[in-house]
Amino acid sequence: MNQEIADWAVEETDAYFAVRYPSRDEWRANRNRNPRTGGLTVGGSDAPVVEGISSFKSPQELMAELRGEVERPNLDGNPNIQRGVQSEPLIRQLFAVEHPEYQVADGTGIVFYSKRYPWASASLDTILMDARGFGSHEIKSVMYSSKWKGDFAPDDYFIQVVHQMMVTGWDYGLLHARIVGRYTHDKLYQYSAADIAEQGAILMADEQRFIDAVSTGKPLPYKIPII
Repeated sequence: MNQEIADWAVEETDAYFAVRYPSRDEWRANRNRNPRTGGLTVGGSDAPVVEGISSFKSPQELMAELRGEVERPNLDGNPNIQRGVQSEPLIRQLFAVEHPEYQVADGTGIVFYSKRYPWASASLDTILMDARGFGSHEIKSVMYSSKWKGDFAPDDYFIQVVHQMMVTGWDYGLLHARIVGRYTHDKLYQYSAADIAEQGAILMADEQRFIDAVSTGKPLPYKIPII
C-alpha cells in the first residue's frame, strides 16, 4: 500500500475538498453533512436509495433519517456488514498484489465533498492512481445471487460508483465484487468518465431534487424499493 497516494488525493482541487476523520464514529457523524456549507449531503450508499433501486430502504425512509425524524440505523453489528468490513482490507491488499499497474491506498475515514454538487459526498474504500491520475475502487463482499450473472454490474452497485466519480471528478472508477458462494470468485467492473457521463448527469439532478425535498419538506413520489 502506498498511503502517500491518499495524502495527495485529499489535497483540495477545483472539484472537491476532503476531510480525514480520525474515528468511525466521527466519520459516521459527518458523512452526510457538508462541513463548509452546513447542508445535508447524499453519500454513495444513498445514491441507489434516491433512485428507488435499493432493496434496503425507500427514498422516504432516507429522507426521514436525514431530517432527524428517525435515527439512522447503525449497522455495524450486522453480520453481513461485519463480514464486509473485515474482508475489505484483505481484498484491497490482494487487489494491489494482482494489479501492479495501480498504486493503491486505503481510503477509510476520508470523506470527499463535491464543490460542484455541494449536496454530494463520497467515502471511498480504496484510492487508486495510474497514468491517468486518481480513480476510485469500490469493494463489495456479497453472497451470490442471480443478479451477478452476465457482464453488467447490478444497477444498485453501479450507481454508487457513478456517484463517487461525479463527486471526485476523477477519470475512472472500479467496482470490485467478491462474490461468495459455492464457487467464490471476484468480478471487476471498470468505468471511465465517458462511460458514466449520461447516467451521472441524471443522478446528480435526481439527488438535487431529493436533497431540496429533504430541506424544504416537499414530498417525493413514493417509490417501492426494488428487491
